[in-house]
Amino acid sequence: MEIIRSAGFNERRCIAREHMGLYGTVVTCATYSTLGLSVLSSGSLRSLLTSALKQCITEQPMLSTTILDAGTEAPKLAKVPAMAVTEHLSIFDMPAADTSSELAIRNLLHKAQNEQLELGKRPAWRLYAQALPIKSAAEPATFIAAFSYSHALADGPSGLFFHRALSDALEKCDGPTPDDGESFTVPSNIPPLAPALDRTVSFVISWSFLLRPLLNEFLPTWLATRLGVDTKDAAVWTGISVRPSLPDSGNLLPTELCFRQVSHSGLQRTVQTCRKHGARLTGLLTVVVARSLGQALRARGHDYGKLLVTLPINLRRCISDSQSVIANYPSAIEEIVTINSGLRAEERLVALGEEDWTTARHITESLGKASNTSQDHPIALLKYISNFREFVVHRATTPAEASFEISNIGVFDQAAGADTSSTAEQLKQFWTVTDVVFSQSANATGVPLNINVASVLKGPLSFTATWWPGMLGVEDEKRFVEEVLADVVDQLEQME
Repeated sequence: MEIIRSAGFNERRCIAREHMGLYGTVVTCATYSTLGLSVLSSGSLRSLLTSALKQCITEQPMLSTTILDAGTEAPKLAKVPAMAVTEHLSIFDMPAADTSSELAIRNLLHKAQNEQLELGKRPAWRLYAQALPIKSAAEPATFIAAFSYSHALADGPSGLFFHRALSDALEKCDGPTPDDGESFTVPSNIPPLAPALDRTVSFVISWSFLLRPLLNEFLPTWLATRLGVDTKDAAVWTGISVRPSLPDSGNLLPTELCFRQVSHSGLQRTVQTCRKHGARLTGLLTVVVARSLGQALRARGHDYGKLLVTLPINLRRCISDSQSVIANYPSAIEEIVTINSGLRAEERLVALGEEDWTTARHITESLGKASNTSQDHPIALLKYISNFREFVVHRATTPAEASFEISNIGVFDQAAGADTSSTAEQLKQFWTVTDVVFSQSANATGVPLNINVASVLKGPLSFTATWWPGMLGVEDEKRFVEEVLADVVDQLEQME
């Protein structure tokens, strides 16, 4: 086994929480269809994906990277010389003929999010796949594939890059082939693993940015408020006041989830409306989710005037030649969304007002600014942490500081799979990605509720809400989150 490098600061944070079972995995799920196959059984799907994954391993170094010494303060990343690809592949039997694709996706996500990857034994990823039933010979053969992976090695957008690599590899496969052996030798000439974020970006931290979290942590509330550094606001919903008990050693924190989609036509209208108001989609989604969450809380007797939102950002714009690199390159910003008293008095949500669009524009501007600078990123403060395991446990046993996180990994734009001069018969062989879903495990150190967003070009917009059971502070958590997502979808479908 070849040692590649020591883990970076953010990688160490992710490794510590995953090793202790306080976070599971990131998952990106895609739906693949082709007219080139008349039938796709579980056996043929296993053979097809085994061949495609071997091609992906030769191109994506993350797939052959394992994490060593995960239980220490000095973890390392290493390249394995060989892999048993079948150990990274879980194929499920085709569901009943009346099973919707949405239900199949939800079930696959739930399985992936609640199965822990073993750090150190093998590269920390797994592909869960299931062929879907077809009702007639004219329908394309279809399967769903959920790529589950360690956040230490890759962020949300990396999942899109993986599925692009997988779709390309499928194009190079002539069809299902007999398995040519359990062990696959990893080529010695694969591309190098991407460097750690803190070793490729020269972060700049101002004194005010550095001191704010320290003063807020140690000063009395009255003094922190007077100095303007207090971020603990009683008017902000942060879920239950005391986090649930941590899982026993060796067990994984459970994840519950809900899944909903907005139609492609609804997404188009929403994007067009955003443009008219000078905002982008994530800015609007933040406001819409906050409105829906506030309404669901008020219906249960919890009337909050503010929600503090965490918004992850992609720092690849600050790193040359990294736009499609599988790596862990995030940071985040926080924004307050105020729920005005008039809206809180309504039994049903009213149309978005100018105050809502002002907030959406502000969030859009903040996201754009933060993703284009290396200054004052919270991720850069991790270099001051001396013991990540103690840091993670401390975060997991103290109240949450924000209300929810909304993470939008963007649009999956599949590269054209064929030359325009291809014949109709050749075109039938191409795999098309018709749906992309993003999810991540419940996070014992984070916000009460994660809203994970992804879409595919010319396809729907997908929402997956995930949370740690017992974290939301309401009795009917599942119904509560379903109400929030249903209301979000309704607002977007009715957008004009």
